[in-house]
Amino acid sequence: MEIYHNLEEVDLKGTKLLVALGNFDGVHLGHRQLLGQLVATAREQGVKAAVLTFDPHPLQVINPEISPPLLLNPAEKARQIASLGVDMLILVPFTIEFAGLPPEEFVANILVDRLKVNGIFVGWNYNFGRGGRGNTELLAALGDQYGFFVRVVKPVSYQGQVVSSTLIRELLQQGEVSKATVFLGYRPYFSGLVVHGDARGRTIGFPTANLELAPNLVKPAKGVYAVYFLLGNRILKGVANIGVKPTFHQQGQTPNLEVFIFDFAGDIYGEEVRVELVARIRDEKTFSSVDELISQLREDVEQAQIILAAENDDIW
Repeated sequence: MEIYHNLEEVDLKGTKLLVALGNFDGVHLGHRQLLGQLVATAREQGVKAAVLTFDPHPLQVINPEISPPLLLNPAEKARQIASLGVDMLILVPFTIEFAGLPPEEFVANILVDRLKVNGIFVGWNYNFGRGGRGNTELLAALGDQYGFFVRVVKPVSYQGQVVSSTLIRELLQQGEVSKATVFLGYRPYFSGLVVHGDARGRTIGFPTANLELAPNLVKPAKGVYAVYFLLGNRILKGVANIGVKPTFHQQGQTPNLEVFIFDFAGDIYGEEVRVELVARIRDEKTFSSVDELISQLREDVEQAQIILAAENDDIW
């Protein structure tokens, strides 16, 4: 997949484009339906499938106080989009000036003059342009004016709930990992470098790999989780804690992620890894003694092993 970080970089090379518009945070089942239709139609027409999205999230610029935490960082979002067969990803820098662009000018200047689109794919609730004034009806009318088609993709529902990034964030913040997995279409995960922690785990027989959690990503409910730990081509199993380790630290610390990997030994500091959440086992607790903590950790390991043994090991 070709990735462009501004519109000036885009080289059409004479190709025609179908373009999907949206934020695509999480690249969840609803996004996957939209992008699946985009790619299938592009293949039928012999043109390229492109996604145009913004970085950072528009609300981080317009109203940062209510900007939601993200489900995926930009690199992981690009990876998920690429896995669906999209040919081009255009990341438009979102600025205050861009936010002031009227919807008619966005269509005329960017979609028509710059990208020369043949067709546009959007979700049912898509809004664009200054003040969010543009909607699917205006987009369709402008399509008729400029000669491109507009396909509005219906929402995806599961058990009576419309799949959305907002809903998935809420599920993760409540620790509802299994349900979030269904709505995402893959297990929620964190990726990053293994960093040094306080090395306390190794002194009690439970050495852990620590990942720093980016401040702008959604934080799942604090607690203990059964996880898969992906290291290179290896898929390992483990138990993770997300939280502040209240037995040893004062409350108010920034939550981190630490994983005890089953049947593993080795120095992996600085390695790029991915931790996939499978199921939440319990809340984070404060223990009265180290011995009480060790006893609970043994129970956590046993419970995680049972959960993971019953899981399908296939990773998307």
